[in-house]
Amino acid sequence: MQSMLQLTRMEAVVNGKAAIDKVVDRASKADEAAKEEADKKALELEKDKAKADIDQYATDAKKKIDALDKLTPEQKQDFKDQIDNEATKAKDAIDAATDKNGVDQAVVDGKKAIDSIVKKAQDLAGEKEEADKKELDQAKEDAKKEIDSYAKDAKDKVEALDNLTPEEKKDFTDKIDAVRRTSTMQPIRMV
Repeated sequence: MQSMLQLTRMEAVVNGKAAIDKVVDRASKADEAAKEEADKKALELEKDKAKADIDQYATDAKKKIDALDKLTPEQKQDFKDQIDNEATKAKDAIDAATDKNGVDQAVVDGKKAIDSIVKKAQDLAGEKEEADKKELDQAKEDAKKEIDSYAKDAKDKVEALDNLTPEEKKDFTDKIDAVRRTSTMQPIRMV
């Protein structure tokens, strides 16, 4: 009888331990599931913040494009469309990320792509500004040459007048030179 009792007792202990192990296993799985859910929520929050960061970065970049007065409205719109496209790509990459490092990398890559577009726009605006400056400088030089040539012809005409004294001729040619100097000093601007 005692061995039967011992066997029953051992069986009860083994069954009890197995039942306890099952409870501990379920508790561990519940804890792991809770941790995974918390990690998932934290990652979603990171993703939301990262996408908001990209949206703000794109908005700021488009403001920089709008400030480039040497670009046409069509050029500005084209660059802003490119920025929107890169922002969308960055947000898609953020959504696809499986961890915080992936989210961070998607943000860095998105910002680099947006910066590249802003730089292209700034370079184009700089090229246009340089071309405008060269055109303005050439227009100034051409105007100066034309006025100088016209003044020289006018002075020759005065010198050819037979009824003026040398002093009168000098007075008129000095006045022509004064008008020439004043005319070439007037600013020429791009319109």
